Amino acid sequence: MTTLNVQPLNAPTSPKKTRTVSQCLKLMSDILKGCGFEGAWKLKFDKQVGGRCRKRFDAVEANGKTVRLRIKPGDNSTRWLCHLVPPNTVTSRDLLKELRNVREDGTVPKDKAEKAPPTPVSAPPQMTSVPPEIGEMTKKLGLPHPPIHIGHDVYAWIYTIAPEMAHDWLDKFNNKAPDWKNRRKSSATETMLRGDISRGLWRLTHQAIAFDPDLNLIDGQTRLEAGFSEWAHLEIPVMLNIPSESRIAFDVGRKRTPKQAGDIGGVNLGPDSKVAARGMAALRIFISGMTDLKSQSHSHQVKFVYREKYHHAYDWVMEKLQTFGPVPRVSTAPVLAAIMRAYYHVDPERLGQFMEILLTNVCSRDEDNAPIVLGKQLQRLSTRHADVVSSYGKTTRAIAAFEEEVPMTRLIADKTERFPLPDSPDEAIWRREQLAAKGQPTDESVADEPNAE
Repeated sequence: MTTLNVQPLNAPTSPKKTRTVSQCLKLMSDILKGCGFEGAWKLKFDKQVGGRCRKRFDAVEANGKTVRLRIKPGDNSTRWLCHLVPPNTVTSRDLLKELRNVREDGTVPKDKAEKAPPTPVSAPPQMTSVPPEIGEMTKKLGLPHPPIHIGHDVYAWIYTIAPEMAHDWLDKFNNKAPDWKNRRKSSATETMLRGDISRGLWRLTHQAIAFDPDLNLIDGQTRLEAGFSEWAHLEIPVMLNIPSESRIAFDVGRKRTPKQAGDIGGVNLGPDSKVAARGMAALRIFISGMTDLKSQSHSHQVKFVYREKYHHAYDWVMEKLQTFGPVPRVSTAPVLAAIMRAYYHVDPERLGQFMEILLTNVCSRDEDNAPIVLGKQLQRLSTRHADVVSSYGKTTRAIAAFEEEVPMTRLIADKTERFPLPDSPDEAIWRREQLAAKGQPTDESVADEPNAE
């Protein structure tokens, strides 16, 4: 009988934290045994998470192949953000369902403890009536069962593609034709897809990995690259025997705007498509912040998730923008993103005055001239990446000076993030209000450590 074994990954090695690692491993082993699991598991330690919390165990979300957890090993210890890597026989989706039945104190209910572990991913029904050449193609692709005939000599199936298989397909079947090649890989698109995978936002759609009759990969190279880079198991349709002449008709449709994506996804972005586009552009930079402005590729899914989580800041800034009206070269995406982040650290009334002066260019006090200085400098900046970084850094620096009521003659952009995202927005707002009521500076009101997502 297979035994349960949980091994640590990236665990801290300091003597003070060695005991904490042992406690986390023991707690995780007890939970997995209580759920009826067996086999070899890995627990990857990410970082410590601040903020008081009574929960000893919390299953957050499925991230590709892993499940993200918050573990509090002792009564007086802070929480650890960890990633649990299951054996190949257990999917992260099924694992997350089981772990969410675990109580906050880390114990497993008796009815769950007596249950068998989740059923491993099973193959679709065997289909044997396929032409020999199709069966040969299936073997070359390394798939364990033949596909299903869907008409016009095209065969398809939905399969969970392992990262090793994705790498094998890219190595053997991509850009091997003598007379044509796939388009150049897009690093921005791959980064966007990797972000979806790492956040557990990968979705099954109708868009398939496609092979022509000569077994050339004709669609899906970027998705395979993203799956291999994130070392994730992706559920994707696979289609075989697509006519080669179909390549010219791929990806010629119009890409959905944020407003259109929100309408079809049930996300209300308001009636104005221009305002929605401006808000989504700001969210792209709001997610990255100063620490990761070079990687601004985020899908509509990710933006919608952050818009829902940080709706206080988003709705507040967009309402102010509609009240005072947009100003060309001033109310740009990096400026709005910086103000959104500052919302969780600065008194909203003072921040509202900052936006009003910035957008109206009217100032009555010398010590409140920071928005005026910022507006003049923004007029000289462009949409180049270097200027986007500069706009964001100058805005955060100007907000800080405005809050401190320091008159400005020069404005030097911040080089590091001044307003990190709180892990718990509601708690950040509550703490900011408590500090403001006591007359303390609000820049200490971060509820948790910065969210690294």
